[in-house]
Amino acid sequence: MAHNLPQDTQLGAPGALIGGTTGICGSSASSIWPSRTRHEVTATREALKLAYGFIVTCLHPDVEAARRAIAAHAGPAGRCLAALTCSSATRCHGYLVNTTRRRSDPDRPGRDVLLVTNINTARRRAFLDRRRAAARSAFDRGATLYDSTWGDLGPAHLRALADLARAVPPDGEILDAACGTGRSWGVLTATGRSVFAIDHSPGMLAVAHAKYPDIPCRELALQDLIEITELHARFHGLVCVDAMEWVGREDWPLVLGGFRRALRPGGWAYLSIEIPQDGDIEALARQISEEQVQGEIVSENGFYAYFPNAEEVASWVAEAGFLERSEHSGEGYRHLILQSDPV
Repeated sequence: MAHNLPQDTQLGAPGALIGGTTGICGSSASSIWPSRTRHEVTATREALKLAYGFIVTCLHPDVEAARRAIAAHAGPAGRCLAALTCSSATRCHGYLVNTTRRRSDPDRPGRDVLLVTNINTARRRAFLDRRRAAARSAFDRGATLYDSTWGDLGPAHLRALADLARAVPPDGEILDAACGTGRSWGVLTATGRSVFAIDHSPGMLAVAHAKYPDIPCRELALQDLIEITELHARFHGLVCVDAMEWVGREDWPLVLGGFRRALRPGGWAYLSIEIPQDGDIEALARQISEEQVQGEIVSENGFYAYFPNAEEVASWVAEAGFLERSEHSGEGYRHLILQSDPV
């Protein structure tokens, strides 16, 4: 794919830019460029987000203050490529552009400045692919140990599974996505619901199958679910338990889109989302590599985790076509019960 912005896109020209995503890219673009309608902003943003990858930008009337703000968010992975006034007609080919919230500074009046930063998308994708391969290898090697150590679920997880099962028809089918060693299967089948499972680790699937030989399962990564058409609109419910922390930032919309396609209209999903604990918070404060984005941890032994903020998750969930029906916390996770849009 040629990573070039459309020829009629001029960065900094009033009415020509795109609204941001949430979190560090959160924005109300229509208030910054009022000539764009909200629909036009959203459509343009989504088209470019899918085509060009991840980038962070910042608006501020003072250039140096904007540089400091973007450095605080993007870290060493964010390279400041340009400082553009909003009235300029500068083109910046090859980069997706989002905007953060306008930062008002009444003591420093002046024109808004757009700072553009970039992470090389090819290197970033290679980084995420390496992390996925390392995770699969680690789970293959340690599947038996994993099952003996973390095979039992706590009350908060069991409550969410029970909530999900009650929402699904008595004869409904539930997809366990990233099933691991089948920790949820006994709970779900005890309710009378049937289970179909996927996981990217054959080692984990082997342990699960040894415990529950009658439950069908398939080797499949979360990121690839969206492409498997025979699973689309098949399931009444879906669970993804303690696995989303292994999904990189760019892949969250892809994975949630796969969940949405796998469910029937109005189907239900349970996602657990890890909450950073003390050790994680300490690690998140450290300097990150040029391949990483904020919110990621990569340890010396290859362990990977990504902790999106609540605003990012809410945005991705809504964009995928889900409605949040309930949430509770416990055992280091947020437990979300979602329903796919029945339309």
